[in-house]
Amino acid sequence: VQDQDYYTLYYSKITNRSIKLVGEIDNNLLSNKLIDEYVDGYLYTNYINNRYYLNLVYEGRTRTLAEDVNPEYIAVSETNDGIYYLKTTGENINDLNIYNGIRTSKVASEIYSFMYINDDLIYVTKNYDSVTKTSDLYRLEGTNNLTLIYKDIVDWYSPLKDSSSEEEDL
Repeated sequence: VQDQDYYTLYYSKITNRSIKLVGEIDNNLLSNKLIDEYVDGYLYTNYINNRYYLNLVYEGRTRTLAEDVNPEYIAVSETNDGIYYLKTTGENINDLNIYNGIRTSKVASEIYSFMYINDDLIYVTKNYDSVTKTSDLYRLEGTNNLTLIYKDIVDWYSPLKDSSSEEEDL
């Protein structure tokens, strides 16, 4: 359900024997799409009091996993039991964190953006220049071990992005 620019999330448990009444779980959701790859429930982001939150919902209960997240950069690990996300620490500066279901660990700091391919292949950008709108591309190898790939890139694209719109034009 959309309320102005935000969405509201509802929950109802349906079994073979009963139907639980629909109840509101949360509002101020940024998207009407839930991230469903995570093994322990569904993930969503919301915006409250000028802060972005990463939340988990499971069986009608919700829990905040992180605050000050960048909602554009959230990825579930290939084993579906970890969540990579950027936590905002300053203007155009973030920490890349992973939540493993129990605790959060910092993987890299002073990151501008990241692209998760799999657990062994994560690319990040650093040193964002707001005047030239460029940054440096690195490959992440272990915790905070970055290998420079290219300097001063303007933009980059995921090789895994859905190309269904391109296929329709053929």
